[in-house]
Amino acid sequence: MGIGADRQVVRFFPDYADTVLWFQGPVPYDASGLSAELVRDLEVWERFYYEALGPDQEWKSPELASRFTVRGDHLAARVAKELGRRYEVEFQSYEPDVPVHRFRATGPADNMRAAARFDELVQSISAQEQEWVTSVDDHGDTGQGWFAIAGVSGTVYKPG
Repeated sequence: MGIGADRQVVRFFPDYADTVLWFQGPVPYDASGLSAELVRDLEVWERFYYEALGPDQEWKSPELASRFTVRGDHLAARVAKELGRRYEVEFQSYEPDVPVHRFRATGPADNMRAAARFDELVQSISAQEQEWVTSVDDHGDTGQGWFAIAGVSGTVYKPG
């Protein structure tokens, strides 16, 4: 999710979730606060991706893979601009041998509604993480080392 107190990472890729936005999990377009025009362009780009794949889930051509990457870079930069400098958008193209690209606005959010929606997600995740730590502490644990917590019962499981 995050990479620092002042900056959060939004992952950007299609993965059969009806969204290309990922922040701890998939972020539905209608919950993102992004502009309608940008959401429409993201949906078109996502459809292009699925149409550019053959039955074996490989690119139909290198040209289609390249178009996917170029358009993805452009869209990721637009998402970053709408979210503002507190967010970094990480795009990992599925095109072979293309490195991860990161985009970050240099100024405040162009879309305050989108920034506020993602700020709410940050707060929600922070509250959830605090709840998990509290749950572990309630079991007399220091919260250090490997453990898992059952979501419903709150039972703490440790290796061995």
